[in-house]
Amino acid sequence: MKPRILMSKKSTATTVMSLVLLASALGIMPTTALAETRSVNLMVPTMDCGMCPITVRKALENLDGVEQAKVDFGDKTAWVIFDDDKVSVERLMEATKDAGYPSEVIEARKNNDSKEHSNVNKGNES
Repeated sequence: MKPRILMSKKSTATTVMSLVLLASALGIMPTTALAETRSVNLMVPTMDCGMCPITVRKALENLDGVEQAKVDFGDKTAWVIFDDDKVSVERLMEATKDAGYPSEVIEARKNNDSKEHSNVNKGNES
């Protein structure tokens, strides 16, 4: 009979974290740990009823790599957090278009919140 080692959830989490740190130090970090989380704010101007945001949200959430999608009917926007190793901004826009709601990028950010791209005209800023 093999001896069993019982570990609490806390010690298991600590062990996993230690292994991840060791793998990182050795340069053998798993690919999934290297994925960059990004967010994008999309303008979805053709939403015109209360069901539209639900359709847009479901279209986005059905994509592999989308971690979260929030759609605002009042602002006609969709804020999406996603793994850029699994899905691209272009694919997000394609998904909204395929659902009947073409979209365009307002703003995109990497996980460090640095602004990456913006199509918004800020008006008369001096």
